[in-house]
Amino acid sequence: MMDEFYSHYMYEDKLPGDTRPFHTMSSAEFVHDVNVDPICIINGLTKNWRLPGWRVCWVVGPKHCVDALSAIGSFMDGGAPHPLQIAGIPLLDPKFVEEDALALQAISYEIRDLLAHFRLKRDFMLKALNELGIKVLTPKATFYLWADVSELPPPLNNGVIFFEHCIRFKVNPFHRRRFNKSPYINHLRMSFGPAWPNLKMAVAGMTELVALAKRGDLPPLEFRGSTAAPLLSPEPKARR
Repeated sequence: MMDEFYSHYMYEDKLPGDTRPFHTMSSAEFVHDVNVDPICIINGLTKNWRLPGWRVCWVVGPKHCVDALSAIGSFMDGGAPHPLQIAGIPLLDPKFVEEDALALQAISYEIRDLLAHFRLKRDFMLKALNELGIKVLTPKATFYLWADVSELPPPLNNGVIFFEHCIRFKVNPFHRRRFNKSPYINHLRMSFGPAWPNLKMAVAGMTELVALAKRGDLPPLEFRGSTAAPLLSPEPKARR
């Protein structure tokens, strides 16, 4: 099962010899017989076409797999509304897909005024986070950053505490509490998918937060009227 919902979010140059109009990756080129090769490809309008509310997707794969998925969809929720499927067809026009993907990737940096300019937004977030002391790898695809806050001033060097403080500054980085007791406790997933004003607001909030921590002026976290609520899961009790 190959998830290709993010296959247009490619920020590096194409490989030598790649003659496709824009940089993308797809397992389709390795399928020789769609009914024989055990590969199902899923894609949809929510990510590559940046239409998160338009819950229309498709599956390419062996007929027996598609038949089974169709039966399950019909049984569970009836499938996507037919008018929305019809309305999505023009978005699959090859010329539109090519122009839209090129605008999204903006490999040449010649269209900086586009709102949905993900490569510029990625670079903006990388620069801002590095200046704050947040370690982050440069993503080559999608629109997420894997951020490590372990080198921030205490107590922000704990991912859960950093997350809780960010929420109070109207910034919402994503942290899974299940990272507790794991080497990823100090990591958060941040998205540069939102619009420019939201990204700049998030950076401003994190900048203020880090500055307060450096001065020792960070306000205590309060939970339901108490500052003593635990942020981390308690140690598991030993079994008898």
